[in-house]
Amino acid sequence: LKGKDSPENFFALNIGLEKIKASVWTIEADNLKILNTAASDYSKPDEILEVTDQVLDRCLGDILPEPEKILFGVPDSYLVDEELKEEHSKLLQEVCKSLELTPMAYVASSHALIHLLDKKEGSPTTAIAVDMGKEQVSVSISRAGKVDGCKILKRGDSLAQDVERALLTFTGVEVLPSRILIYSSVFDDLEKQKEELLAFSWMNRLPFLHIPKIEILETPFVFFLFCVS
Repeated sequence: LKGKDSPENFFALNIGLEKIKASVWTIEADNLKILNTAASDYSKPDEILEVTDQVLDRCLGDILPEPEKILFGVPDSYLVDEELKEEHSKLLQEVCKSLELTPMAYVASSHALIHLLDKKEGSPTTAIAVDMGKEQVSVSISRAGKVDGCKILKRGDSLAQDVERALLTFTGVEVLPSRILIYSSVFDDLEKQKEELLAFSWMNRLPFLHIPKIEILETPFVFFLFCVS
């Protein structure tokens, strides 16, 4: 960005479990600055392109210069062995082609979240992260700042049982991290969910050494942007 008369602006698009969020951002004096954001729900994969067009247009507004590049945040289910699945790669390519944008990079939501926590807390993160949607729940495990894996399940009647069910699918785990971080892009108040998790008997079927600590994680949409800093 050095030598430019004005800072370059960029798009960021975060495709969540049930919500698409967009921002326009730039870098000023080596600091990331968010200029505007917009978000919208979606219910089916074939709605993603249309909803993306809408939220990018809303967050752009009258901002100039218009971004020519875009950074993607994607669900962990989009990846296999750290690479985009073919159908999801085609989707991101279609977004770029239809909107005449150049892709910068993509990052899985769980990796971006752990990266930000590492920077915020000043040490590698070991925790279980739970992303709650209305219809799905995503559960990922990180150790020393590295994501071991992520499971995405359909929501049942009990969030705690959903999380337990997801954790039971992780094989070869001798001890689980005794820290559970809960967050959501579709729910504003997570206290009820926290109370449910606090009351659950976590040590009955799962390999915890201690009763896990439950924390609500405030997650501004732009968390994944810190991966470029």
